[in-house]
Amino acid sequence: MTFKKNLQFQTLIKLAIVSLFSGTIILTPPAYSAAKSTTVPHKTWQRATEIALPTASPLGQMDTALKFILVTGIHKNLSLLLLHSVKDQPSVQAAVQKHGMDVVQNTVVQAIRAAKAKHGAEWNEMLARIYRGYFTDNELRSIMTERESSPYFAQLIDKHTLIATDTKTQGQSIFAAAKSDILENLARADR
Repeated sequence: MTFKKNLQFQTLIKLAIVSLFSGTIILTPPAYSAAKSTTVPHKTWQRATEIALPTASPLGQMDTALKFILVTGIHKNLSLLLLHSVKDQPSVQAAVQKHGMDVVQNTVVQAIRAAKAKHGAEWNEMLARIYRGYFTDNELRSIMTERESSPYFAQLIDKHTLIATDTKTQGQSIFAAAKSDILENLARADR
């Protein structure tokens, strides 16, 4: 692996982890109204592990808390947490040495996508239950639409540590199962 690729990889991982563990909440504009870019996005671990919002069920008909999880981008934390968890695994590092970063990155991304497809709905429901416990539907709608201008945004920031603790506790079994699936997929791919 070249020094430049290694530096880019490490920087990307650090940014993703800092945003997750420092209490930063990424509020993205609603995916259903986002303008399409005419440029090709940079290939990153985060972009590669993101999965589009479900199209089978219109967002307007979803439970408010679940809609909040999807529209704000909070649902992406499963992919990022999984990436952080598996990137330093000895088997992944050995595969990078054996096959190169590009090959392993693609394999890891596919394994994370598969795990998110399998466990993502359960993860999103767990997050929605947590947010329902701290906010009313009206408060969530306000944060979702007004973002930083919402009168409830400060409460969201204030409750972030509690929400993160609940997520870690309530999501532990989902996360463990998803991580196990990823490591199994990676082991099969390395044979």
